[in-house]
Amino acid sequence: MVIKHYHYFGKDLTEKMSGDSLNESNWDMLRNDDAEGPFSIEKSVQLYEENCKKTTSYENVAQIIVNTIMTESWGTRKIVSCGVGKGILEWHLKNACPQLYIECTDYTREAIEKLKQVFLQMDYGHTFDMINGSYSQFASDSIILMYRVSTEFSREQWNAIFSKMYDEGISYIIFVPTGLDTIRTMAIEKMVHFKNRLQGRKDIFCGWLYSEKEFLNMFKGDREQPLYRIDKRVNMVGNAIYFLSRC
Repeated sequence: MVIKHYHYFGKDLTEKMSGDSLNESNWDMLRNDDAEGPFSIEKSVQLYEENCKKTTSYENVAQIIVNTIMTESWGTRKIVSCGVGKGILEWHLKNACPQLYIECTDYTREAIEKLKQVFLQMDYGHTFDMINGSYSQFASDSIILMYRVSTEFSREQWNAIFSKMYDEGISYIIFVPTGLDTIRTMAIEKMVHFKNRLQGRKDIFCGWLYSEKEFLNMFKGDREQPLYRIDKRVNMVGNAIYFLSRC
């Protein structure tokens, strides 16, 4: 199951946005917003780290990831995070395991440059286009981390991304979707979207919501031979962490 995903960012932010969907300029506007919020990157190291320390859910995910890659025979200490956003999970990863090499990438230059000013522990940060960029620039034994970016791309785009990673030699992927949606959660999404439009509130198109079956098909790909297998699956409330390796 797949449906479109919308979000109402509030009157002030929505009025600043260009168009009806999240694009590069809208993401930069959200990251640079003066008001503290879930999307804006803090202006100082102190504020940024204080916010990171409060996010225990990210800390728990980071600890699961560290424990898994240290006990599984993946043989790497380098994580390349795609679509890093505010970098909160990556901050927790670095604090949980300082010897991990953390490379942060994002689609917009402004966002990644601002993150560099506050996430001082990151080893390297740069822009990267997950659809059009070349994964061959990353070492084959690097772990590609995709945390809560599942809504960003259509089913066809995700097929292309997994095929590209496979063709360009990526061996390890940690994939954490935004959520594992069900008939119930998708029905709620549609009702909220309808209610917003009925009340004259402009909610923004933010991508797609997927059921778990869709993700499992993405991992396998649309070829005769599967692309990636699940080495380990860790359940969370309404979600899961998938540790994938090349078939």
